[in-house]
Amino acid sequence: MESNNNNFSNWPKKTRGICKPKTTKNTSLSISCTYIIPSNNDTFLNHQEIISSPIPSGHLETSTRFWQFRVEEGRTTYVRYGNIRADGSFKERATHIQQHLNYVDAKKFVENLVDEKIKAGYVGWARW
Repeated sequence: MESNNNNFSNWPKKTRGICKPKTTKNTSLSISCTYIIPSNNDTFLNHQEIISSPIPSGHLETSTRFWQFRVEEGRTTYVRYGNIRADGSFKERATHIQQHLNYVDAKKFVENLVDEKIKAGYVGWARW
């Protein structure tokens, strides 16, 4: 999955049988976006190193509904949800995009939603 791709077409269609995500309040903050760091080498002043790590994302579902999230650029959350049809395909109901002041606020927002979904019986995965 590319970090600059804002659509959800590359997300997995089915995730049944995957364990519940861990949603502890005291998890360590991980770097989850692509960062460009200028090189300190004098001979390559315009050279930049790109460090990439996974985009925070997740997929939760019940037998009839799905719920997905991802955090882009450290502060933009995308939440997609809808129904799961009998043939296993998704019928998307809505996608919500929300800007946050920083990564910590975006992470808290998503963690609260994930907690609500797990309490409602959703299972799946989350990556931080």
